[in-house]
Amino acid sequence: MRQKMYTIPKICKTGDDGLIIAYLGSDKVVPNLGLVESIIETLRMAWLPFGLRYSRASSERVRDAAIWSIARLEGQITLIRDIFDIAPQMLQAYPPMASASVPVQSTTKDKGEKLVTQEINENLDIDLGDDFDFTQNLLTQLS
Repeated sequence: MRQKMYTIPKICKTGDDGLIIAYLGSDKVVPNLGLVESIIETLRMAWLPFGLRYSRASSERVRDAAIWSIARLEGQITLIRDIFDIAPQMLQAYPPMASASVPVQSTTKDKGEKLVTQEINENLDIDLGDDFDFTQNLLTQLS
């Protein structure tokens, strides 16, 4: 059976985001894993159950992925706390994230039927839904 291939766009970032990308591409995360694999593994930890449910995978598969994701994320939380000496009460200053702010791009056709991409300099507040709120609440309770 042939599976649909998805393309990851080229990521060019500066500042903290650029540092993250450079770190994920280094051999400090998992030697010989590579940048794309490191990014996919990171995305999988946080978003696999949602992607599976979106694609209408079986409830068992979604639940198994959710359990796997929670275990991996809890491991990552523990690693961060241990390495950077973070006590749970230190997190009280940071409320759980209920939505994400993302830059918006608009792609339209001009009169010559050529695609024009225009970056809008505003952020759009996107409600990620009850699943995301539940996950954030659960992670807050675990910390």
